[in-house]
Amino acid sequence: MKFRLSFITIISLIAITLVGLVIFFSPNLFGFSNHKIRFPQIDTIGHFTSFFLLTWFVHSLLKVELGRTILTLLVYGGLTEFGQHFLAYRQADFIDYLADVCGILFFAFVKLLYTLLKKKVSKAYLLKQANAKQKQANEA
Repeated sequence: MKFRLSFITIISLIAITLVGLVIFFSPNLFGFSNHKIRFPQIDTIGHFTSFFLLTWFVHSLLKVELGRTILTLLVYGGLTEFGQHFLAYRQADFIDYLADVCGILFFAFVKLLYTLLKKKVSKAYLLKQANAKQKQANEA
């Protein structure tokens, strides 16, 4: 359980950072109108952030395996963009789909990196424990 809690903590910090960046780069979010700051890619950042968080939610909290999560969300993102093509008040944008894909793959990268670092730290800890036991056995 300790592993899952620490991973959730790391993902939560990343999520808070991403949401903070979205808020920072969206001056009209709270009614502030600063014409000096122009950031038209806020929609793309929103897609990236929402699919990163959605991937985290489906994989970590619903405990769906990562490969199935990635495949399902890639199809879901594609279908939502395709469906927008048929709505009069929305438009499909391939860049938004790419942002969805990047958010999904960024979560997979963070998860893989975390897993590799955890294994490396665990291996170093076990090696240190084995060396300490061997040293005690040699002294006895």
